Amino acid sequence: MEFFCLFSVFNIALNPIDMTFELLIYFLPPVSFIIFGSGVVAGYLLSSYRKQEQEDLKYAYDELNNILIEKEEEIERLQNKLTQLLDGTTAQKPDNFTKIEGIGPKIEELLKSNGIKSFKDLATASVEKLTSILESAGPAYKRHNPDTWPGQANLAAKGDWQALKSWQESK
Repeated sequence: MEFFCLFSVFNIALNPIDMTFELLIYFLPPVSFIIFGSGVVAGYLLSSYRKQEQEDLKYAYDELNNILIEKEEEIERLQNKLTQLLDGTTAQKPDNFTKIEGIGPKIEELLKSNGIKSFKDLATASVEKLTSILESAGPAYKRHNPDTWPGQANLAAKGDWQALKSWQESK
């Protein structure tokens, strides 16, 4: 090798282009191996970095997707509530018709099954309609008198429970 190096230095002086090429060929395999190895290591490191980036991005995407789903559910719940408020059909406790004197649980069920769902509905129902509902339910219901039900229901719909109680005590 020493001889080659001395010979090469002498030849470089005489023929620099050819000798530079010969030196590259002589040193190219070890240098190319180092360069190739460096490229493999760099590629592995970049690949590992990219895999970690992809995993981080996937995790962030999943988190954002979960947040989006929660927000969509909340938006849907709020839209339903808004619709109920605008329609007047809030999901509140149903009105208890048994607070009206003369209405028990069976008659309450009968009225609600015939479309009278709230105190407001009962307050606006005519006595004739209420009588017809009772008559169509059978003889056990015919004996009830619905004359005062709309008036009592009007007080209940307004939430004037004291006035309703006073009216019931006066009868």
